[in-house]
Amino acid sequence: MPPPWSTSASAANSHARQEHVEALRESGIFHEVAGASEETFLNWNDGVETRQLFAVQTTPNYFPALGLPLAHGRGYGPSDPKEVVVLRHNFWRRHFNSDPAVIGRSMNLAGRAYTIIGILPESHRTLVGFGFSPDLYVPVTGRETPLALTARLKPGMTARQALAAVTTFATRLDAGVSDRHRWEQHCEVTPIAGFDRFRLEKMMRSVGWFFVLLQVALGLVLLIACVNVASLLLARASARQREIAVRLSLGAGRARLMQQLLVESLLLSLGGALLGFALAHLIATLLARIHLPLPVPIQLQIEPDWRVAAYAALLTVVATIASGLLPAWQTVRESIAPQLHRENRFRLRRALVVSQIAVSLILLATGFLFIRNLIHSNSLSPGFDVRRTVRADVYLP
Repeated sequence: MPPPWSTSASAANSHARQEHVEALRESGIFHEVAGASEETFLNWNDGVETRQLFAVQTTPNYFPALGLPLAHGRGYGPSDPKEVVVLRHNFWRRHFNSDPAVIGRSMNLAGRAYTIIGILPESHRTLVGFGFSPDLYVPVTGRETPLALTARLKPGMTARQALAAVTTFATRLDAGVSDRHRWEQHCEVTPIAGFDRFRLEKMMRSVGWFFVLLQVALGLVLLIACVNVASLLLARASARQREIAVRLSLGAGRARLMQQLLVESLLLSLGGALLGFALAHLIATLLARIHLPLPVPIQLQIEPDWRVAAYAALLTVVATIASGLLPAWQTVRESIAPQLHRENRFRLRRALVVSQIAVSLILLATGFLFIRNLIHSNSLSPGFDVRRTVRADVYLP
């Protein structure tokens, strides 16, 4: 069976109902099919107060189909009653003090008693992504609840073959249905993870472009830092001209001297990379503890791993070459005939200063436009007078 978080697990159609899930399972197109709702709010009364929780309703086979691991207890299955619930790890920690004895206890959800049967692990991520983290999972109750289908492809099946099979199945399912509600018009098969999801899913493409622009901005900041370091290395090279000239006169090769200067630049880059990695780990820990005041629970779980470390190592090499190679070459050249190359040194410094100012102005202009658009979006009129108007939310037990 394909692993649940690989590109072989694909989501198909986000407007299906439970009858579609059952029909698609019985068709035998996929290895397994499950469904989950987009959003459901349930009122929870803990005996003291009533608060609104964000839940996801799933088909009874959701946990067995995806093979989701649990930290405590188990996931519900087709043989379980409707009144069972699986809690998110963070919700369990905040409201039940990480007590494993809650398994088997009862929760009052929407006026009904639900039995807690499982706790998700802290590392659990939803299929939707974007930090979306529902407080709990419950079996779907209404036959008309819209569901996003998740299916495991059979071994050897491609996404294109799966889409063709689903489209054929939907055509048969749409017999006697009006054109407006035809299931075939909404069929798509996209991976739930990996680069292919960004390439095939429209919403993910927009998110991908946002991160591309973010990486461009970070690259410009790194470029400014490299220019700063290169300027400092050029200034330091002026003080070491006599030392380099003596080494050259004693027979040291230019390549060996450039190697030494690049190693010194590498030490600076390594220090910056280690400091940046430590700050990234600290900031990621702080972000995981922030509870954003949003209508749906969003938890930013960013954990630096070996891929982040590899990316930091790559940036270290790039920064070393960008900031150290040119000053090292300039130093070796000037040490042979300093008077002949003094004008070149000043010209290089002026070029570095000009490029630094240009990149800084680009970043400032971009940041100003972002702030201006944010202020403009907050000042948009909803079409009615919002003065002396309040909103009240009442959560009934």
